[in-house]
Amino acid sequence: MYGVIALFDEAVEKEIHTVWDELCRNDISYYSKEVPDRRPHITIASYQNVEQESFIEDMNRVLQETSSIPITLSTLGTFLASKTVFLSPEPTKTLLDFHRNFHEKMKTYSDHSSSLYLPDNWIPHCTIANHLTEEKFHEAFRYCTNRIEKIHAVIREIALIKVEYKNEKCVNAPIIFSKRLRGVTSNVYS
Repeated sequence: MYGVIALFDEAVEKEIHTVWDELCRNDISYYSKEVPDRRPHITIASYQNVEQESFIEDMNRVLQETSSIPITLSTLGTFLASKTVFLSPEPTKTLLDFHRNFHEKMKTYSDHSSSLYLPDNWIPHCTIANHLTEEKFHEAFRYCTNRIEKIHAVIREIALIKVEYKNEKCVNAPIIFSKRLRGVTSNVYS
C-alpha cells in the first residue's frame, strides 16, 4: 500500500514529536515508536498498488507549481472505532482545493473506491495516538486537551510512502519520494 502525506515545517514537527515522546514517557501511547522514523503528517491519498516510477513522475509534475500551504491545527478529535486521538486543521479553501486537485490530477491511479482519503470522505488529521484501550484513550485525550494549544503550521513538503503491514499492523512506512513545495524559505522554520 502507498500513501501520499503532507509534512509540516520543522518547528511543528518538533512540537508534535515532543507530545508523542511525553505520551510514551507517561505510558499512555507508543504511536511514535511503532514505525521507524515516523513523522507527523496529514495523509492526502492512499493507493493499493502503483507503478512507482510513473507515479513519482506524475506526482512530481502535479506538485511542480504547488506552493506551501499554511494551516492551523485547532481541533483535537477522535476516531471512536479505532480509539484514535488526532489534531485536525481548519478546513481552509486552500487546503481543500489542494486535496481535491491532487486527486483529480492523479485519478488514473485511483484503485481504492472506499478510501478514507478521497475528497468526499476525507477528514484531514494528524494522528497523535491510536488503537488505545478505553482507559488509555481517555488518558490520551485528557492529556492532549491540557497540553496542546492551537498550532500554526506550514505544509512544506508532500511525500510518497510505501506502507508495510505485518499482522494487520503498520510496521514500516519509508518515504520513497518527496517534493518540497514552492515558497518554503528558511524563515518558515524560525
